[in-house]
Amino acid sequence: REPHSLAAISEKLIEMVEEAEIPERLAREMGESLAALAMRTGAKHFAVRSSAVGEDSLLSFAGQYESVLAVGADQLITAYRRVLAGKYSANALYYRINAGLLDEETPMAVVVQRMIDASLSGVVTTRESAGIPRAGVVIRLVEGLGDQLVGGRCTPETVTVTPSAEGFRVERSSLAGITDDQALRLASWARRIESFYQAAQEIEWSMDRQGVLYLLQARPHRIQEKVAEVEQLDVSGFAVLIDEGEAASLGAACGPVYRIAHEQQLAEVPEGAVLVTAVTPPTYVLALDRVCAVVAEQGSAADHFASVAREAGVPLLVNARGALAVLPAGRMVTV
Repeated sequence: REPHSLAAISEKLIEMVEEAEIPERLAREMGESLAALAMRTGAKHFAVRSSAVGEDSLLSFAGQYESVLAVGADQLITAYRRVLAGKYSANALYYRINAGLLDEETPMAVVVQRMIDASLSGVVTTRESAGIPRAGVVIRLVEGLGDQLVGGRCTPETVTVTPSAEGFRVERSSLAGITDDQALRLASWARRIESFYQAAQEIEWSMDRQGVLYLLQARPHRIQEKVAEVEQLDVSGFAVLIDEGEAASLGAACGPVYRIAHEQQLAEVPEGAVLVTAVTPPTYVLALDRVCAVVAEQGSAADHFASVAREAGVPLLVNARGALAVLPAGRMVTV
């Protein structure tokens, strides 16, 4: 689990997978199946995604494996290799090691799907993430594809559908690009899926250029039901540096600020630090066993890193605008 050695092992394993020979028969059958999919759906571009044993079960694996989007027919084999190799990324290895899983216990298939030409994409959650009671369904959305949202690289718009005396009320954080009818349809679908699985759900969706809604996948929603009790800290004598943002993982922690701008700095994050960053891609899981809390300028409770942070019990504040400016490196802060 030492960061530098893990990165070196990951690099060697990925190289082995990417250089492995694809049997001619397999390559031919993949090409024929893709041609049949294109003929049946009219698609010219495809999504190539992982489907590994253990994903979205008791462990989330949120964002730890690879997806390749907008793949053309001539790029299929390259994308296939990339998804398989993604099983051995440093962050995926770290996650499996922490979960006590052997490589043989998590075999991976590769799924090829037609791409949606998305005008909007997002995530619907049927319950609030961080243990805060809420009766409504929360719809988060961004323009175009949803990879920036689940990848923690932006702060999405939010629409909430809640019961009211008149039926349902649609509340918006801004002039989000879906109509009330579309929001109600997504909320209805989400509740039906939740009822089927008898558990809170986190559902990815897209809307194409013609306004047609698609459900892409549903998985168990990681919710913080309980937060460990901590001694109440007296912070009355200290200045409040940030008083806005979204608690994506509840908790309290105190430590020196350590700021990073990119993934290559993760190995240098010290033990007990409050990690401050602009974004929270899933690869940042590599630092979760060393930090006491994370503060991010972008992101939401529906992104992949937030799911893993709740699983690990690490406090996470997202959408904390200006955090990099007001939290200087080395300063002791309480989150």
